[in-house]
Amino acid sequence: MTQREPTAIDQLMLELINRARKNPQQEAERLINGLLNEGVPSQRTISNTPKQPLAFNLYLNQSAKNHSEWILEEDIFSHVGVNNTTSKERMAIAGYQFIEPWGSGENIAWKGTTANLDFTKFTIDNYNNLFVDLNYPNRGHRVAIMKDDFQEIGIASIQGVFTSNKVDYNAVMTTQHFAYSASNSAFLTGVVYSDEIVNDDFYTLGEGIGNINIIAENIDSKEKYETKNWSTGGYSLPLSPGTYNVSFIGNLNQDFQDDIVAKTITIKKQNIKLDIATDDLSFVVEDNSNIDENDLNKPVEKTNDELNIPIDNQIENNIIPIDNSINNQSINKIDSLLNNPIYRFQNQNQLGNYLYTGEQEKTNIQNNFSEFKLEGLAFYVGISANDNLTTIYRFQNSNIPGTYLFVGEEEAKNIRQNFTNFKEEGIAFYVYGADSNKGDSIYRLQNSNILGTYLFVGETEKNNILANYSNFILEGVAFKVEYST
Repeated sequence: MTQREPTAIDQLMLELINRARKNPQQEAERLINGLLNEGVPSQRTISNTPKQPLAFNLYLNQSAKNHSEWILEEDIFSHVGVNNTTSKERMAIAGYQFIEPWGSGENIAWKGTTANLDFTKFTIDNYNNLFVDLNYPNRGHRVAIMKDDFQEIGIASIQGVFTSNKVDYNAVMTTQHFAYSASNSAFLTGVVYSDEIVNDDFYTLGEGIGNINIIAENIDSKEKYETKNWSTGGYSLPLSPGTYNVSFIGNLNQDFQDDIVAKTITIKKQNIKLDIATDDLSFVVEDNSNIDENDLNKPVEKTNDELNIPIDNQIENNIIPIDNSINNQSINKIDSLLNNPIYRFQNQNQLGNYLYTGEQEKTNIQNNFSEFKLEGLAFYVGISANDNLTTIYRFQNSNIPGTYLFVGEEEAKNIRQNFTNFKEEGIAFYVYGADSNKGDSIYRLQNSNILGTYLFVGETEKNNILANYSNFILEGVAFKVEYST
C-alpha cells in the first residue's frame, strides 16, 4: 500500500481548513458575510467554538490522489469511483484502517478554464467554494469541513484536462478525504514555515521548511515519540494522552546550522496544532487564524473563460451524524451497511410522480429518458442482502406508466396477489425495516391527484408537504435509512 506525502498545495489547503476550524466565525466573516450557518438546518448548526485541527494521513492522501486522477481520466465527476467503489472503500483499499467507532467523508470540487489556469488560485477557489457551498442543499460540504469528530484528512488537488458537456477544460480537481478511527490516538500536528515570502503569520507556498526532527517526550513516563516533517513543513505525530516536552531540531532559520526550540504541551483526546514561524522562532499553539486582508480576503473571482462546476460531496459515517441532503432533507449517519447512494427523479410528463434509482440506472436515465428530471441525492441504502436489513421491491403501475412503488416483503406479497396493475421489476435495495430501532424514518405519501403514485421523503420534507400540499396523503413509515432531519 502506497503512502503519499502532501504537496505544498495540499499543505496550503490544509492550513486553510484548519484556520477555518480554529475560528469558524472568522472564516464565515471572510467568505459568507459572517453567516456561518447560512443554509444549514437547525439540527446541524455549526458552533463558533474551535474544532480540533486535522492531521494529514498519508494513506488518505493516496486515496484522495487516486480519486482525483480517476475523475480526470474518466471524465466522471462522482463519488462512485473506480470499480464502483464508495469513498470509504477507496480509503480502506489505500490502507486506512477503520475500527469502530469510525467515520469518513469525501468532498470533491473542480474548477476549469479554456485558457491557462492558475493552479494556486484555482485550488484556493475550490476550498472557498466548498466552504461557501452555494446552492448546495443544507451546505453539506461546509458541515463536513467543520465536523469536530474528524481527526485526519487526505487532500489531493491535481491538474489535468476535464471534459464537461463536450468541452475540454484545463482543470484543478480536488478531493478531500476525512476520517477518524478508534484505532488512532490524538495527533500533534502543524507546520514549520519561514513566513518570509508573505509576512502574515500564515503559511504561503514556498515557505515550508522540511527535514526537521520533532521529538515529544512524555514528562511522566519519559517515553519518546519522534517524526521528521515533510518538505512542505507539515507533520503529524500520534500521541497518547499526557504532557510532553516537544523539541524541534534542525536548520530552522536556514543558516546551515541546527537549531533547537522546545515547547511543553498537554494533549488529551483531541488533536493539537503546534506551528513554528521561523522568522522569529515563535510558536503558535492551536492558533492559525490570522488573515491576509490583501490576498485571502478577496472574494471568489469568476471570469468568462472559467467554469465553476457545482461541487459535490458524500458522507459516510456509522456513529456521528454528518450532513448531506436533497431539498429540505438531511442525510447523515451513513453506516457500513447503507453506503450506496439513491437518487430521486420526477417524471416531467406526470408531475408528482417520482422514481428512485442507484448510480448506474441514474446515468442511463439521464442519457436516455429526458422526461425524468434529476432532483438530487435522496438517501443511502444497501445493495447486498444482510440479516439486519429488509428487502425493498420495486413495482411499476402499468395503469400509469412511469410511476413506481417501493415496498417490503409482506406488502409485495399482497400486491402480487391482489393488484395486477402493479408489475414487479425486482429488488430495488436493502434498508432497515419500519419498526427497526436503527436509522431514521422515510415516509410514504400517496398523491391523491394521481392515485397509485407515491413519494418517499424524510421528516422535514414530509412536514413541509403536509403543511403545503394537501393532495399528498401520509401513509406512514415505509422504511428506515441512516438518515436524519
